[in-house]
Amino acid sequence: MRHAQRDERVRPSHRMNDGRIFSWSDPPDTGHPGEDHNCRCEAITYVEGQTEFAFFDLATDAGSTVEHWENRDFVWHFFVGAGREVTLSEIGHLQEIIAQYAYKDRAEGAFRRLADQLADRARAGDLPYEFEAPYDFEDVAFSHGDATVRGQFVGTATASGDMVNIEGMARFGFEDRFTDPVDLREFSSWLRERPDRPWRLLQNVGALAGIGSGPQSAPLQVDENDVSSIFMAISELGGTAYTITGEWEAHFQAAVFQDRNRSHYPDPNLGSP
Repeated sequence: MRHAQRDERVRPSHRMNDGRIFSWSDPPDTGHPGEDHNCRCEAITYVEGQTEFAFFDLATDAGSTVEHWENRDFVWHFFVGAGREVTLSEIGHLQEIIAQYAYKDRAEGAFRRLADQLADRARAGDLPYEFEAPYDFEDVAFSHGDATVRGQFVGTATASGDMVNIEGMARFGFEDRFTDPVDLREFSSWLRERPDRPWRLLQNVGALAGIGSGPQSAPLQVDENDVSSIFMAISELGGTAYTITGEWEAHFQAAVFQDRNRSHYPDPNLGSP
């Protein structure tokens, strides 16, 4: 069984092997643990009923033969697409989005964190399990930025000695919204949540201009709804916002210790706000 480190130095190709069982005579493309340059993976002898494992296998064909959208294509569709929704498969981004989410997000990738979550839910008999969170996909394309991935795992959890065996299917849904080429709508949403910002901006400008520390009277009463409406109108720029969606599935299989204190797969956020 292969165990990868949980930090940002681990290459995605090695994260994909984490928690998987390999025959020594048939290693993965990255070779045996420690063979690849700077590899810090560990080889753990697998003993059925005593060794933990957990991994996802993609069940969706994410390959694409369509032309891969660049940032200019997102902008072009904003102006000429009349708000028509597009899919990740349609724009050639599904495979990259899945890889970014599964193996490149933060220190260990979302698949590894989801394995921890499913392990603890299975221990508690709390399946199926629904999940949802925002993720940064700017590394795939600047036009994506932050997007939401939500989904559900449906499967079984069976006790066997000291272990819990888990097996089932996770279904994922991606949703993003391309609003405008210069992000004014995002700015208006930000402003709506922070109505004190225009006043602070005036203070800073005044200070830079050498007028004391800026305006000293009581803060202006700013109607953030009016300001946001102005930015919304400007952001149209002759185009129409549109939604980007995508779906994929992955089979999950695991065997984890019932006692989470012995496990490599405890959810560190369990019980946290």
